[in-house]
Amino acid sequence: SMATLLQLCQPFDHAVMAVIQQLSGAMMDKIMLVFTFLGEETFAILLLIAVYWCWDKRIGEYLLFSLYTAMSLNGLLKDIICRPRPFLNDEFSDLRYVKVKGLLVDTEHLSSSWSFPSGHSQTAGSIYGSLINGRKLGIKVCGIAVILLVMLSRVYLGVHYPTDTIVGAVLGLPREEVPAYIRKTWPKWTLF
Repeated sequence: SMATLLQLCQPFDHAVMAVIQQLSGAMMDKIMLVFTFLGEETFAILLLIAVYWCWDKRIGEYLLFSLYTAMSLNGLLKDIICRPRPFLNDEFSDLRYVKVKGLLVDTEHLSSSWSFPSGHSQTAGSIYGSLINGRKLGIKVCGIAVILLVMLSRVYLGVHYPTDTIVGAVLGLPREEVPAYIRKTWPKWTLF
């Protein structure tokens, strides 16, 4: 089952998390909260409204569809898989959990929601993945960097396991950005 598979990933998750959290410090906490904000639904919605009004209505609509699909799938998977957050897992009690209750980012309320897959990573994959779709290499690199920074921030803050963020980001990516050999093995309905 999925739970068994995720259990097998725990040593990997713990090792990666421990390495990422070695960066920790007061300044780095602030930087990581900025990166996390780039994956917040609120920011994604503001971004898609800006794209719709100021740039291209068609792309704005595509972003909305992409975000809606990603978030629906994310909620569904969280409720099916029911993976507790790392800060609620005894085997991860030696790692940090950055508790913040701010206007823009709130990590305090997360104990009541499931961990897998990461909604922020999925939002980032869907929004930035859609924005870089069919663009030049330089833009693609920037978009992928933002997705990776959102993923990194979730693990750094101690609110997600690395596997949550990897699966979340990949599920969020638009179909065209996913390598063909992976795409063939995926259920059709999750992709467009």
